[in-house]
Amino acid sequence: MYPKWKILIAILMAASVLLSSCGGKTATPATETAEPVSEPTATESVVVPTRGDVLTVAVSYAPPSLDPGVGEPAFEGFITPAYDALLKINPSDGAIMPSLALTWNWVGTDFKTFEMELRSNVLFSDGSEFNAEAVKAWLEFQKANASVTATNIGLDYAEVTGPLSITLHLAQPNSLLPRLLTRNWISGAIACPAAVTNPDLVATATCGAGPYMLDTANTVTGDTYTYIPNPYYWDPDAIHWNKLVLKVVANPQSALDALRTGQVQLMSGDGTIVDPAVAAGMTVTGVELNVMGLNFLYKDGTAVPALGDVRVRQA
Repeated sequence: MYPKWKILIAILMAASVLLSSCGGKTATPATETAEPVSEPTATESVVVPTRGDVLTVAVSYAPPSLDPGVGEPAFEGFITPAYDALLKINPSDGAIMPSLALTWNWVGTDFKTFEMELRSNVLFSDGSEFNAEAVKAWLEFQKANASVTATNIGLDYAEVTGPLSITLHLAQPNSLLPRLLTRNWISGAIACPAAVTNPDLVATATCGAGPYMLDTANTVTGDTYTYIPNPYYWDPDAIHWNKLVLKVVANPQSALDALRTGQVQLMSGDGTIVDPAVAAGMTVTGVELNVMGLNFLYKDGTAVPALGDVRVRQA
C-alpha cells in the first residue's frame, strides 16, 4: 500500500480568525500570520507569539477511537493534535522532514533496517519522558496486538542503541517506512508508556507528545472533542490556540450554516458544497489527503510467479 495525494475541499470563513497548523488535513487551520507581541527588556526584545482563544472546526464524522495505534488516516484530525509523529511531510514538496526524530537513515540496501536519532528534552502530556525506550515499547506493543500501526510498519523488533537512538528491524522490506512514520499515516504517533500498560487510557483520552491534549471534561464522545494546550510541549511557540474544538456535523449544509453564523470557523466538505460556499462569501481551499492503492513492486514474477502474468495483475 502506498500514499498518493488528492484534493479535499475545505471551506474557510473569509476574514476569519487567524488559523494555525495544529490539526489534521480535514480540520487543520492554516499558519497563523498575526504580528508577534514583543516586550522590550534592558538587553533584548522578547518576542511572544500571539495565541488565538478558541478555534472550532466542523467535521463530518467521529472517530471510533482516539488510540493512535488503531487509528485510520481518515481520523487523523482527531489524533494528531495530541501526537507529534516521528517524522513529517513538507507540504510544499512532499519531502520527509524531522519531527520527533531528528535524523534517520537506512542501514544497507534491503530496506529492512532503519535507524533514528530522537529529539531530546521531550515530554508526554502526562509528564513522562519521550525517549528510545518509550518508542520501542509502543511499537512492539503494536506488533503484539497486530494493530494498524504494526501492519504499516512491519516491525520484527526494535533495538535501543542509546537513550535517544533506536533501530527498527523490519520483517520484510518496506521502503515506504519514512512516509508511514509521519502524521499523515498516524503510524509515527507515539503514545506515552502508560498507554502500553493501560491501553484503554488512549481510547477516549490522549497521552502524547503533541501540542494539545484532550480535555475530557469538555468532550462528548461522538459529538464534541475539545483540546487544550499540552503544558509539557517541547515547542510552546507552536501552540496557536487556547482551545481547539472539533464539532461533529454530519450534514454539509448544516456545517455551512454553522460557518455562516460564526458557530465554527472552519469546515470540511466535498465538491457539492463549493458553489454554495462561494456564494456565501467563503474562501475555498484544497488540502492534501491520503488514499490507498496497491503497488506491484515485482512484476517480473520473481517474488510471486503469478504476478509475472499481466492478466493476474489486471484481475
